[in-house]
Amino acid sequence: MKFKKINDSIYLAFAIHIAVTLLAGMEEEILLLIMLVPLAGNLVGLYFLSFTDKIKLGAKIFMISSFFFVPIGMLGIIGCRRILDSLTENEFFKPKK
Repeated sequence: MKFKKINDSIYLAFAIHIAVTLLAGMEEEILLLIMLVPLAGNLVGLYFLSFTDKIKLGAKIFMISSFFFVPIGMLGIIGCRRILDSLTENEFFKPKK
């Protein structure tokens, strides 16, 4: 079974997080600075998911940083949970040596 590394809900969640951060930053600059921290966490998690073999670490970083964007962040959390579940399933069904 071919494992798809990242699903589309992660990209959608990241785009929504950027939009929410920018809209909140239009009102208050301090709010923009505060929301840039979890957005940077999202970016780091997305980097690990997309460009490295550390899928589990990237999914956990993205999931944790998505908690700051609740209720919109639930989309990213669900996407990361699917990735982690797929990894667990692949490890379970992997043939033993």
